[in-house]
Amino acid sequence: MALVALGPLGCPNDDVSDGNETGGDCGLLAGDLVISEIVANVEGADAGREWFEIYNASGDTIDLQGLTLVYEKIDGSGRKEHVIARSVEIAPGGYAVVSSTLDELAEDAPLVDYGYGGDLGELGNTGGYLAVECGAVIDEVYYEEASETASRALDGSSAPDAIANNDLANWCDSKTTDEAGFAATPQATNDPCGSATTCGDGVEIVHPAVGDLVITEVLPNPDIVGDDVGEWFEIHSLAATEVHLNGVEIGKSLEDDAEETITNAECIALAPGQYALVAANVDAMVNGGLPPEAIVWETGVSLTNNDGSLWLGVGGELLDAVGWGSAGAGKSTQLDPDFLDPSANDELGNWCDGAEPYGAGDFGTPGAANLECLIAPPEGQCYEDGELRDISPVDNGDLEITELMANPEVVDDSDGEWFEVLVKSAGDLNGLQIGKAGGVAHTVDFGDAPAFESDACITVSPGDYVVFAHTSDTAVNGGLPQVDVVFDMALNNSNSDLSIGFNDVVGDQATWTSVSSGHSYSKDPLGTWCDGLGVYGDGDQGTPGLANPACGGGSPDACIDPDNMLMRMINPPAIGELTITEVMPDPSGAPDASGEWFELHASAAFDLNGVQIGKNDVVNHTVSSDVCVEVDADSYLVMARSDVDNCDLPNITYVYADFSLNNSNGNLQIGHGDVVFDDYSWASSSAGAAESYDAMSMMWCDAVAPYGCGDLGTPGDPNPGCGGQPIGDQCMDGMLARDIVVPSPGDLVISEFMANPDAVGDAAGEWFEVRALASFDLNGLELGRLFMDGPMDTIDAVDCIALTPGDTALLARNGDTMTNGGLPLVDFVFGFGLTNSNSALHIAAAGVLLDEITWTSVATGSSTSLDPDSYDPNINDIGNNDGAIWCYAQALYGDGDKGSPGADNPQCN
Repeated sequence: MALVALGPLGCPNDDVSDGNETGGDCGLLAGDLVISEIVANVEGADAGREWFEIYNASGDTIDLQGLTLVYEKIDGSGRKEHVIARSVEIAPGGYAVVSSTLDELAEDAPLVDYGYGGDLGELGNTGGYLAVECGAVIDEVYYEEASETASRALDGSSAPDAIANNDLANWCDSKTTDEAGFAATPQATNDPCGSATTCGDGVEIVHPAVGDLVITEVLPNPDIVGDDVGEWFEIHSLAATEVHLNGVEIGKSLEDDAEETITNAECIALAPGQYALVAANVDAMVNGGLPPEAIVWETGVSLTNNDGSLWLGVGGELLDAVGWGSAGAGKSTQLDPDFLDPSANDELGNWCDGAEPYGAGDFGTPGAANLECLIAPPEGQCYEDGELRDISPVDNGDLEITELMANPEVVDDSDGEWFEVLVKSAGDLNGLQIGKAGGVAHTVDFGDAPAFESDACITVSPGDYVVFAHTSDTAVNGGLPQVDVVFDMALNNSNSDLSIGFNDVVGDQATWTSVSSGHSYSKDPLGTWCDGLGVYGDGDQGTPGLANPACGGGSPDACIDPDNMLMRMINPPAIGELTITEVMPDPSGAPDASGEWFELHASAAFDLNGVQIGKNDVVNHTVSSDVCVEVDADSYLVMARSDVDNCDLPNITYVYADFSLNNSNGNLQIGHGDVVFDDYSWASSSAGAAESYDAMSMMWCDAVAPYGCGDLGTPGDPNPGCGGQPIGDQCMDGMLARDIVVPSPGDLVISEFMANPDAVGDAAGEWFEVRALASFDLNGLELGRLFMDGPMDTIDAVDCIALTPGDTALLARNGDTMTNGGLPLVDFVFGFGLTNSNSALHIAAAGVLLDEITWTSVATGSSTSLDPDSYDPNINDIGNNDGAIWCYAQALYGDGDKGSPGADNPQCN
């Protein structure tokens, strides 16, 4: 149904009243009554079911008795009248519904106030004219093309008005439905039409422009609740400023008109970077647990489960459109966050199933940023550190089969078979073909390498031992200590072969007539094959992931060089080249049997093979390995009793297992060839603190620096001096401990941050900068997002990180310049992420806020840089690109992102 103004149709009598004429003998003025809603067509027979609504726009109660209801055809013919025969009072601001039902039935009907019976005849479905008269016209309207499923209603965003109802743009189909599904609001305020140019308290509606909105997630097929209450879709704002959803149209097929318009008297605002939900139901108890704060509109548009589509538009312009194939039950279809663009979301390959549970148990991220999709790279390419590149296979012939397990004993063959390959040149395993008997049975593909992302380059380096197995589950595969690639070809127990290669060219092949049950078939450095030795996992024998021992036993004076995998003579240490520097006899963070360790200092380069460990002149353990355990000159070697449950002991060089350190009256000796190189004894030891040797003072003392789970020591690192260890609020300034200089508010300012690097992934390349306005130490400062939410990390460095006025400190997620996008030297590595939108960053000292910034959005690949004239924590609070205080960096650094990490910032303008 559509109501039209009088002018375009032509008037059979006079112009529509403008509301300032007298309404005739009854004392009413034109406009005191307003026709506000019309039902001229319903499904089935119309007789007795048509009605229209009259609103009292005056300040007094009006009795309709004696007023004349008028219906005419569009051309002015067929005039019919009915005089209201009984009292029907309408209070100021109230409504009355007059219907084509008989009046004796109307008096008992809950939503009908008066029945005019058949006096007006049936209202025309294709158009008509209605009026209320009292000698003269009080109000009149025209309509055409009446709907069977909804009344035609005057815009409910403001009170009905006799002038407003002359404008076609102020009418629309009702949206509120009754139990039978018919949309109407009899005797009540009408639904807003959304045709107004303002919302709320006269706020001018800002419609989104093309490119401002992107559909990012759709749930057409909820599983926990029904489609009619659980469907939803998500909209993300790419606009630089706030826009309104008022007036935005929702449709399904681009070939069809909009099915719904978002209309509301209040403003439905969408901030830059915001995610908003349009849902079938707003009640979290009904809709599957959607976050109520994210829902901006309750829609009546149903989403198709298979081969569905959805579009948004405004003012005749298409804002975004998406389509999907088959929607899995209970899983949203979500756009990869790297493709937040109304053009990029046209590609079905940029979408994937939601994987994060929400609410009552369906999957998706409603109202929040989506998770990364596992998007298959183009043919012949793979991702490395987030960057797409061509696959570079290892040179054919540079992969050597060195060991295979065809007949495991502790588990079934189908679970426990494996083989090992030695890598001789760098490259990728993607596309490696595995076969037997002249055929290819398996090709290594994305997802076959558990330690790599499913779209990643499976890159290997010279000297790597790569283990291929049927499953990476240690509970199933016999306890394999290492699985690098999963394959699905069976290895025969006898008279068989195994081949590997690329592009249908065999690079290496192993053959066998039979294998021993429970033993691998192992190739030693000289090329001889024999049964593998050395128990692994649940009891089978072999050395998966390690160099193989020599078949028939090797020389006790020889070892396998890890650089070329050839046998060579052991290079032993000489007297004076190996000293004891630290001993942990009594750990607190782990049991003694797994947490004990000691540290040796190597003053020259040699092999650790053959080094003897003991106490009280008894050798308890000799370092034994088929591979040469090479150590560098001036290195610290951590000798651990266990590599598990050891208080997260770092830098382990060797695990000795069968030797214990006494807590009191203890002794440790190290040597070679039954010659003692160094000897240390102690009367007692402090729980949780290592005995630490200070080479400067030639004294032993308790360690003070925490490691791993909190025990004290510096395993693998130089020891601090015994005369000046840091305690409490101290740090090491060279070899001396001193009090930490704590900054006060105003002493520092956050001057630059990179939340969304492009050259590397966020987790590798995020960083921020702190500018010193006074002299202080960074040690002990607390870092986090919003200050009110508390710290997420603390700068816990042992060495003093001292800054003077004008210094800039660089804090990053990753300190490795090879993988962090090429950052300069990083002063501290923090452990939390910088969110791309609607986030914050703060620095505090002992709970006192020093500086905090917030931002709504950031650029991709460019830091947000503080203007040097604004190095003040009082004016840098809003870290958005305003071009004056903050701006996006333009200078390139490292691998191609933009910013000035660790350096002075350029001017913003």
